[in-house]
Amino acid sequence: IDIEQKYGSLTRGMIAARKARAAASKSNGQSATGKSTTVFMTLRNGLQELVTALRDALRGDVITGCGVSSIQPQGNGYTLTLDDGRQLEADAVVLATPAFVSADLLRAQHPELAAMLDAIRYVSTATVSLGFDATDFDHPLNGFGFVVPRKEPTRLLACTWTSTKFTHRAGPNTVLLRAFIGGPRREEFVGLDDDALISLVREELHAIMGISAAPTVARAYRWQRGNPQYDVGHLERVDQMEALAPPGVFLTGSAFRGVGIPDCVKQGRVIAEQAAAYIGQHVPAEA
Repeated sequence: IDIEQKYGSLTRGMIAARKARAAASKSNGQSATGKSTTVFMTLRNGLQELVTALRDALRGDVITGCGVSSIQPQGNGYTLTLDDGRQLEADAVVLATPAFVSADLLRAQHPELAAMLDAIRYVSTATVSLGFDATDFDHPLNGFGFVVPRKEPTRLLACTWTSTKFTHRAGPNTVLLRAFIGGPRREEFVGLDDDALISLVREELHAIMGISAAPTVARAYRWQRGNPQYDVGHLERVDQMEALAPPGVFLTGSAFRGVGIPDCVKQGRVIAEQAAAYIGQHVPAEA
């Protein structure tokens, strides 16, 4: 927000930051702390850090590694049956699951809402990470990567130059790239085996960046039905789904009002406040 207010747009802010970083690099090659700098930020040890911190901050019982098989109304609340047969009593339920999972849980009692949740499209994507010895790598990596316009005849969606964007993600004298495949354009590529995916990415990066070096490490990862798609009229349909949700059941997650982490954090906070308010209004206080 600060960047957008200062420069008028995020793009202008990123360009300005890049110019400032280049100027600093010419003078001493480092930031005031002695480390190379980047306009991008992430958690040093991956996003699992965020999940772990949230888990550790929660009070009460935290159950992991076990799904919910059904949600049934019970009195003024709900009974949740877990995959292992255990049952939990709840005054309110927050569904932060993918829309199609929430649909399955609500279908028996609320078929109209389930049908609307089912209608949210999801696509699958894959990433391929390639590591190189810097001495064998002949591209200047003068940027952070690229995003491919729809009209370009390539099988990639994008490529992040990870060792430039997040310098701590690769060791000294190494280069790390991450290519994105599949999505709404060519989802069928996600079904390729690892060797075929890696070969596809190497072919495309050779054509786009001129990379001919053999990677020292190559890894493929897949996210099946991991990306919700917002079709025209999506937010209006979200309003309708929220109106159809039974009392004490709340919908949140990337399928509704934003797929990015900041969007999901914002939604989570809003829903937590709504759930707490509902419990405060509808659940008698213990004597």
